[in-house]
Amino acid sequence: SSPGPSPSPGSGCVPTRKISEQTFSSTNDLRSWTNGRRDHSSQLGYFLGRYDVNDRNRQPYREYTNINRNAASLKYELDFYEIDSWDADNNYGPDCVYVYFDGVRVFLGIFSMSRDEGTRRGKHSDIEWTCRSLGAPAHLGFNSNYKDQKHRCSFTIPRRYFSDGKITVKLDAQVTSAKNDESGGWDNIKLYENYDCRRRMQHKPSSLSLDRLIEAEKKVSVEEEILEDEGMEDGEDFVEETFDAEEEEEEVDNDEIPDLANMDCREASKFVDAVPVPMEKCEVASDEEEQPLQIVSQDGDTVTFSISQVWKGCGGGGGAINWIATDFIASDGELSCNRSDTVRCGEVGTYTTQCEDGVSVVDVYTYDHGGDIFQSPDKKVFVPLACNAYGDETKMCHFRYMLQCQPSLCNGVVVEEDDNDPMVLQA
Repeated sequence: SSPGPSPSPGSGCVPTRKISEQTFSSTNDLRSWTNGRRDHSSQLGYFLGRYDVNDRNRQPYREYTNINRNAASLKYELDFYEIDSWDADNNYGPDCVYVYFDGVRVFLGIFSMSRDEGTRRGKHSDIEWTCRSLGAPAHLGFNSNYKDQKHRCSFTIPRRYFSDGKITVKLDAQVTSAKNDESGGWDNIKLYENYDCRRRMQHKPSSLSLDRLIEAEKKVSVEEEILEDEGMEDGEDFVEETFDAEEEEEEVDNDEIPDLANMDCREASKFVDAVPVPMEKCEVASDEEEQPLQIVSQDGDTVTFSISQVWKGCGGGGGAINWIATDFIASDGELSCNRSDTVRCGEVGTYTTQCEDGVSVVDVYTYDHGGDIFQSPDKKVFVPLACNAYGDETKMCHFRYMLQCQPSLCNGVVVEEDDNDPMVLQA
């Protein structure tokens, strides 16, 4: 088999990754198949086969291993060769084809030398399949009295079939005569892992306004505080705790709070247009309240932002986290994940993300092997493969931000770009 290249941190999500391909041009391709054999003709070349009525209990099968369990699904593709006198009637048939996935039999139908099967499709046990002929029936080898036909079949296999990282496939050409009369063959067998590269945008609240996002976040935060306060028995405790929080807020140094009212609307918008979205439960053991993502600029089509390590070594004492990965849609429209290793306090990098429907989503993943900064005991942090992440899932965190692509505080405001070209910004 010939596995495809692994995704690299800068290449973004790879939607389809080929992990096996066999053309049977070499006998090496037979080693992985039980009951494997090769045959050939000048028209078909070398292929897996031929199989006839004498092989009903000796059909070829193989196990595929080392499949990534995080793949959304598998795509299995092959060419089926309908060779010589296939019959659809009950006198000499019917001759038909099955493919088994971990013992689940998928029926591809009855085949006949007297017709072009064209395209057929179906679904069985959540496996969707399609077969289409690659040309009209024609003599492609072997018995010159009959015509042959090539069919290309494709199967989409859901994750539950390879949850253990393995799957066994058996190919079954059920004919009723010996190979001098009819037989079946297989060729160009490929296995792909499919990944959902739009995974992040699926959670995007398409009609949710900025204010509603902020309110939703506040509500989640309050609910978590209530659940975590084991001593709270009635509303008075909650009111008292809220009052205490307000008293603590009065102690904040007002010099550190930006005066948005007196700032240019574009500069002020940078402080409010990156909205944290509640994600998996994660505990961060750090006194730093600064967000790791800061908007640098917004032009409607893209947003430029910076990522900083703000959790470890920022208050003195040094230290670094193992890695930080930033996952976003790049300006070329491709998903990209940039991972930085051994990250000390301070700015990590600046990136530009493409907008969709006026917003863009950025995911930030972090890991520190010491376990004293990030804790995710539920092991629910899933880092995209494109990030090439490593480490203990219980020591990772996931932060998500929704970025406004137009400065929201400039809605309807005329901004002077230069003396001759004023611009009206609309959020």
